[in-house]
Amino acid sequence: MASGKMASGKMCLRGNKEETAEWTALFINDLKTKHESLVFVKRMMAVAVSSITYLRGIFPEYAYRSRYLEDLCIKVLRENSNTAGANKVVKWMMGCFDALEKQYLQIICIGVYTDPEDRNCIIESYQFNFRYAEKGPEMDIL
Repeated sequence: MASGKMASGKMCLRGNKEETAEWTALFINDLKTKHESLVFVKRMMAVAVSSITYLRGIFPEYAYRSRYLEDLCIKVLRENSNTAGANKVVKWMMGCFDALEKQYLQIICIGVYTDPEDRNCIIESYQFNFRYAEKGPEMDIL
């Protein structure tokens, strides 16, 4: 089995070819329909939020599952982990997906704090901007 190293120093073992092919198929290069665009934006948002929380060590390793895009290992939050905080983030994302489908969602802001108890010192923040084009939803990340 081949392995890849994550930026945080954690190891990610390579999945089987079926798992890799399935995940790669989810990231279509040429989006032709509104539905394909919607699915793509949802997946990118899930990957971005999961990557932020994973690389910052916000939740334990078991709160994530490994997915592979070609040779790249991606950690994605599990829907039902034993971590209350991770479950809240997943439920929050599901609510965002619902708003995205209804074309209500415009902006999502995520902040990473130095101390979870002190909300005054954000060390990094991410802003997801959504717009709705004729070909489907689009997303920018700042």
